[in-house]
Amino acid sequence: MGTLATGDDAPAKAAATIADPRQEAADTMYPTTRASAGPSDEAPAAVKTDPTPTAMRSTLDQNETKLADRAGLKLEALATERREFAAMLYDTGLHPYVGVAELLHTAWTDARLAETQPERDEAAESTARATANQAIREELRQRYGRRDAEEYLERVQKFVKAHPKLNAIVTTGGVGSRADVVNALIDHVRAVNFR
Repeated sequence: MGTLATGDDAPAKAAATIADPRQEAADTMYPTTRASAGPSDEAPAAVKTDPTPTAMRSTLDQNETKLADRAGLKLEALATERREFAAMLYDTGLHPYVGVAELLHTAWTDARLAETQPERDEAAESTARATANQAIREELRQRYGRRDAEEYLERVQKFVKAHPKLNAIVTTGGVGSRADVVNALIDHVRAVNFR
């Protein structure tokens, strides 16, 4: 008997698929459509909702563990921060630069942890930031020349102010006074030609 006028040959295909037990096992273990996926094939909720670049999730997990343990941040607050941090990465165009993103998050985490220490000397921290800022300016002048160094710093400041979450990060505990952070942001504004 030929095929039906509708062209429905599903029974013949099903018989051919079942005839190969290896294919049947593979189809059972690795469903090809979401409709055929079982509950164990679903990604955990945290993975489905985590917007951070995959390559940096372990760094964020480690930093968040420190913040939960030492600073007392709750899971809901950490999840909100992660979403906001990921949004900032995409808004600023920093998301492909995992090293820069990890640097920013780790520096921000360390600064917040330092702020929770009862034996902090805020005057000494302020002096250290001013010294670091002067050293960075001198390093940039040597590398780029006085005019270009000042231009790059102005562009970085404008870029940071245009992104409130990034601004909040770099103004926390001297993060924006770190040479590695400043250099990474200068490289970024130069790469994207931010004016």
